[in-house]
Amino acid sequence: MSLKPVRVTHESAGRPADRVPSTQVGGGTFSVRLLAMQEHDPDAVVLSVHGEVDLLTAPLLREAMLPVLERQRGLVVVDLSEVPFMDSSGVHVLVEALQRLGSQNRRLAIACRESGQIHGLLAVVGLLDTVTVHRSRDGALIGGEDRIRPEPESPARRSRRYVANERSTSRSSQPAAGARRG
Repeated sequence: MSLKPVRVTHESAGRPADRVPSTQVGGGTFSVRLLAMQEHDPDAVVLSVHGEVDLLTAPLLREAMLPVLERQRGLVVVDLSEVPFMDSSGVHVLVEALQRLGSQNRRLAIACRESGQIHGLLAVVGLLDTVTVHRSRDGALIGGEDRIRPEPESPARRSRRYVANERSTSRSSQPAAGARRG
């Protein structure tokens, strides 16, 4: 599978957007590289992200995604395999992209390490149920069998959720302290 860097110009900025320059942020380096796929789907685009995605770097990721969301067709793959940490700011950028692509009848796929922090975050916020997540960039591009599926809820977790729900229900049904009974 061959990928090559592509040059996309973001009209409002009037400058190339094929790569957000490597940026030193908080002692780390952040970069996004825009790649085009050549073999299976010539309209597919990959955003290869390196470094932490947080409150400081999420705007850079959003900026790199704008030309893809505005001008490209086809599948968009966000490769987070080289992202050791992402917070809710990065999740927000992904959700925005998912919404925009959905309104254009386009798909978003994510590549990340299955046992990493990104995978755990996507699971906690429910994105594993909403977007296709793969173990590799190639798998995301071809819709391969390396898809990461949400884990079914374990009986222990279901039990803890039931107990917590029962506690909150029983507290809300008790009269407030000092309330008059009738």
